[in-house]
Amino acid sequence: MVDHATLSNLIAPVLVPVFLEEYWQRQLLVINRDSPLFFSGILSLDDIDKIISSIKIPSTHLDLSKDSAPIPKTDFCIGEEVDLPEVMNLHRSGATIILRSLHRWSTPLQAIKLSMEKCFHCPAQTNVYLTPPSNKSSPPHFDAHDIFVMQLKGSKRWRIYEVPLPLPLISERFDPVKHPVGTVCREFTLHPGDLAYLPRGTVHEPDALEYSVHISVGVMVKTWTDLIGTMLKIASVRHVELRKALAVSPSGGAFDSTYTLDSFASCVEFLKDPSIALEALEYISENFISSRDVSVAGQLRLISTGSETPSLDTLVCRREGLIHRIRRTNGKVHLDFRRVTLSLADELEQTVRFAAEKQSFRPRELPGELSDADKVGFVQRLIEEGFLIIKD
Repeated sequence: MVDHATLSNLIAPVLVPVFLEEYWQRQLLVINRDSPLFFSGILSLDDIDKIISSIKIPSTHLDLSKDSAPIPKTDFCIGEEVDLPEVMNLHRSGATIILRSLHRWSTPLQAIKLSMEKCFHCPAQTNVYLTPPSNKSSPPHFDAHDIFVMQLKGSKRWRIYEVPLPLPLISERFDPVKHPVGTVCREFTLHPGDLAYLPRGTVHEPDALEYSVHISVGVMVKTWTDLIGTMLKIASVRHVELRKALAVSPSGGAFDSTYTLDSFASCVEFLKDPSIALEALEYISENFISSRDVSVAGQLRLISTGSETPSLDTLVCRREGLIHRIRRTNGKVHLDFRRVTLSLADELEQTVRFAAEKQSFRPRELPGELSDADKVGFVQRLIEEGFLIIKD
């Protein structure tokens, strides 16, 4: 089975450099593979059935819609509890089941989410749509995040409309009054094994031709707006001028536009400091890394058998999808991941990079000025913190 967790395999045969240069944030990509089993092993109807019947899915993670309109939660929820028999009744009558963030309960979907976050260095999520034949789950609309659609079962026709708002921000929700939908500019059909990439802002309308199951992988990118907003916060700490109140007109009742325009250029000048841009970039990156989850799969078994302690010859590898960074400050090299920072002497940078970037290795192979005991201790710490796993 293909490892679908990686972008390169999801968009095959399109190469990642080609995708990033020609499609990412630019245009629609549709890949019709004529390979119904391409996504086999990721998620089946039996998997979904088991999840929703054995795990109490929160009402915030399950929605229903029919004939392009959402169904009120009061129709299928009792308080905060999902009434599953009623969900099935509504689904039987044509309602689409929308399972939001299903990666919380599916290991393969979690792997896809983590891989996409590592690739694009921003949050990602996976939603699953189960749509009965001849049903539309939503009217024409756009999303404020980029979407990868993976068709698992059945066929779904997609209509693409003219874009009213290119690359909307996360805060810019679709509003049919503010964003009138234009004419249809393209249609395509996804069959099992097919994939489509929709840049955020792409107005789309899916229509199930037969019973359809698809995964929607949403990527919530960081934009220049995010960076400049963070820069402004940093600059305002450094420069008191940015913290001054806007001047009001001497006659009252309005701001003094002449004074504002005269002062505007000098205020903007503060944002031209490259160090502020770098600090803002560092801040955004640090926040993202520290907020990411780390899989602890397999640790219970190791703890219970007492085999979590490595030896010099234990084969270890980095956890899949783990997001990290290596930086140097004040004579130290730091390995950041999750909410952990491992700091070592600057001369051990080679050791840190080897452990973080090597596909798999044994503690004995670690380079640098470390004793055998220190090598084992270093690897042990990374195992306990969830960065490495024992591969043997």
